[in-house]
Amino acid sequence: MDTIFHAINSCSKRIEKATTQAEIIANNLWNHIRISSNSADAAMARLVQGTKVLTNGGSDKPFQQTFGIFPQEKLLKPYACYISTPSGPVIGSLYISTQRFAFCSDYPLCHHPFSLQHNCLYYKVVLRLDQLDTVSPKS
Repeated sequence: MDTIFHAINSCSKRIEKATTQAEIIANNLWNHIRISSNSADAAMARLVQGTKVLTNGGSDKPFQQTFGIFPQEKLLKPYACYISTPSGPVIGSLYISTQRFAFCSDYPLCHHPFSLQHNCLYYKVVLRLDQLDTVSPKS
């Protein structure tokens, strides 16, 4: 009888863990689509990030090529996301390393579209972790 209870308990814990993970994935996807200007943009963001990872053999290379790397720094996790700017959300990748948060837009932004000189640059934001005091979630 103990064996049956143990098996049921173990199965219940696995189902609970899988359900929690599915809820997190669904919530992240919903937020990604909700913030984007349309669902096609959200899908393209995922494809762009996946393409970068596949063509470079991992997430480390795009991070290193875009931001360089500090001694003993290690990339922890990349995310496809949007950053809020005064002109609206900008789609790109957020990299979290052992020493900093770094964001780079997926596409260059042109500031003066009617100018003869096209000033197109990638939108980058870098914050060292030792400059960070607190973090609080915002919904």
